[in-house]
Amino acid sequence: MDTNKIESLIVSLFKVDGVKFGSFTLKSGLVSPVYFDLRVIVSYPEILKTVSDLVGEEVARHKAAENVDLICGVPYTALPVASLVSVTQGVPMVLKRKEQKTYGTGNLVEGSFSPGDRCILIEDVVTSGGSVVETADALRHIGLKVDHAIVILDRCQGADFHLARNGVGFTALIRMEQLLNVLLGKGLIDSRQRDQVVTFLAENQLFDPAFADVVSKKFLPRVKCPLSVKLVGIMEKKSSNLCLSVDLGGWEEVLEAVEAVGSKVCMVKTHVDTIGLKGVKVIAEFWGKLKALSIKHDFLIMEDRKFGDIGSTTLEQLKSKPFEISKWADLVTVHGISGPGVLTAIEKLGLGDKFGAVLIAEMSSENNIPSLLPEYKNLIYKMAEGEYSPLVAGFVSQARPLAGNSTPYALQFTPGVSLNSGTGGDGLGQVYNSVENAVLLRGADVIIVGRGILAQPKAEWTQVAEQFRTRGWAAFKERISSTFD
Repeated sequence: MDTNKIESLIVSLFKVDGVKFGSFTLKSGLVSPVYFDLRVIVSYPEILKTVSDLVGEEVARHKAAENVDLICGVPYTALPVASLVSVTQGVPMVLKRKEQKTYGTGNLVEGSFSPGDRCILIEDVVTSGGSVVETADALRHIGLKVDHAIVILDRCQGADFHLARNGVGFTALIRMEQLLNVLLGKGLIDSRQRDQVVTFLAENQLFDPAFADVVSKKFLPRVKCPLSVKLVGIMEKKSSNLCLSVDLGGWEEVLEAVEAVGSKVCMVKTHVDTIGLKGVKVIAEFWGKLKALSIKHDFLIMEDRKFGDIGSTTLEQLKSKPFEISKWADLVTVHGISGPGVLTAIEKLGLGDKFGAVLIAEMSSENNIPSLLPEYKNLIYKMAEGEYSPLVAGFVSQARPLAGNSTPYALQFTPGVSLNSGTGGDGLGQVYNSVENAVLLRGADVIIVGRGILAQPKAEWTQVAEQFRTRGWAAFKERISSTFD
């Protein structure tokens, strides 16, 4: 890349407020001393052309080394750049929507392509690389090969590590250190502003290779259920141990909520019998759309039915219409009150590692009976040992009765979690713990949050979910690192 062109671009972006210094509240709730808004370049044709030319040079380099069949701009800021590159480089473009259409063809990806085509992604700014990974996953799902992204600006907060773990290499036109040095050298910022940004970046790295090593070598070997291993993989990939409990009155609103926060969660918990589904066709339409969202956003689905009957009845409840839970859910909650027959029933579904159970060891309501009977909780935990350990993904509980380094390790799913202890109750006896209390003191691996997000205005759902995700993941990293290191 032409260093002079890059330095000129950095100065131009600063002058049109594409790069701003000050105090900015991000979606995560963090206050950042620097902010990037590259959407403004669409109003400055010369800057847009410069960016497109530089990205185009990288695309041409890839074409020379290995065939490039397609390019795709990560929605939406990168789309004008990708369009210009497509024209100047003569490479066809596909368009990935942020949300799947519910009308017409219902396509998530528009354009002409063939399975096996190699597609290069184009993005404006990467922080975690989450949007790039989400786009890559959607394109891979329809059969495209995605192994590289070209980004305008890398904030240098761990996207390289995240993308590499998800099979995406990337090239950045501008890296944060280079941007700061150029602006400081030109007298456009002072050393205090530079140091503030450097400190912020150092304190807010999103990915930790050392933690990944602990998970892969010390934590996961103790997890025996394949669905638990899959869930932990999603958690790592998305830096999230947040499960959304979609306790809403209508199924369309449930889908709206899942679309809004799907990128922030590792799992979605449903109560399919409470959301106004009328008729087998509507039920099938709902779970089909929910399953599509789980693929798009990469999360597991847990149906919270809390089955507690004998095994033969439970087997029929899982298979039978109208809900046909075993066709679309990954996990189902069950009570152990009837003994291990309920697990035998799930085993008889014949779905192998595609379907599993989460045992109810304790609930989040005040004075729930299991919480008053410690021996009952221990008996429930023992149900997951031996032959049933590959089937049981974990337990719903408010506290972990077994040592955290036991083998096998069962994931703990903890409901009743809020941003602040004791807030957000339902008036019917539910007890709430803060994120940190649930994860650090009570041993939660996955925090289940419903009202804490969905009681907020819809416009704030994504932002509040991000706050839960950020705090939950930080606490999870701290506990797992100290327990298994």
